[in-house]
Amino acid sequence: MGRRGVTLVELLVAIVIAGLVGAAMLQVMLADAKASRQREAWRAARAVSRGSVNRLLTDLRMAEAEGAVAAASADGQTITLRVPYAMGILCNNTAPVTARLMPVDTPSWDGATYSGFAWRDTLSGAYVYVTSGTTLTNGSASVCTTNSVADIPSSGGATSRVVQLSGALGGTPAIGTPVLLFESVQYRFAPSTLVPGQLGLWRTTAALDEEVAAPFNASSRFSYFVGNATTPQTTPPGSLSSIRGLDLVLHGQGEVPGAAAKTMNLRTAAFFKNRRD
Repeated sequence: MGRRGVTLVELLVAIVIAGLVGAAMLQVMLADAKASRQREAWRAARAVSRGSVNRLLTDLRMAEAEGAVAAASADGQTITLRVPYAMGILCNNTAPVTARLMPVDTPSWDGATYSGFAWRDTLSGAYVYVTSGTTLTNGSASVCTTNSVADIPSSGGATSRVVQLSGALGGTPAIGTPVLLFESVQYRFAPSTLVPGQLGLWRTTAALDEEVAAPFNASSRFSYFVGNATTPQTTPPGSLSSIRGLDLVLHGQGEVPGAAAKTMNLRTAAFFKNRRD
């Protein structure tokens, strides 16, 4: 018995149906690809904001309340911080002073660049910062022993050190007063090299200039909490020691080819600890 073939009409109908189904599937695939690019852009924007705020908070949480900010720009694009990386006890009170430091692990010690030191005035409670003409060298433990500053043993892979610190003290510290060694760290919003044509956040020390994250929305900036104010001001005060915290506006962006960038609006505040008032 003969088999009936497919008619031309049936073939045309099948082709039309296949075309409609294929077009629908293509639209679904294109929409899914677009949505995937959008999701990736949002993830990238969140990573920019969160990565930068984590790095900033690591430094800000170490800073001392009144001497934390060494410089701040009027446009809110640049701040320079004094970030402590070692603390200890003064063993004498005439320059150059000797200090016995609490144990510090090697990566933290080697990763910091010495910028100066500060000693605590036992009468006022304020830290006096020594930044001019100061150097850091190995000190003599005998100076500490003579003045009854006990040895601080190394522990847990961290090493205790005795150091000698030069520079004009700006007063006469008491033997046994706390001392801290700090690194000068500048954060600034500046043109990015990671994403050319966009804004990046840079972290600069005497030894390293690195781009922390990019890109950022142009509205990203630093503002300043002054005194007991609960609202930040956009311009730095005349006395930087009155800055009690920073308002961090870190609006990270994620690029979407052929479309507007996605912006992760992140705003948070960091306040310095150990205020005297």
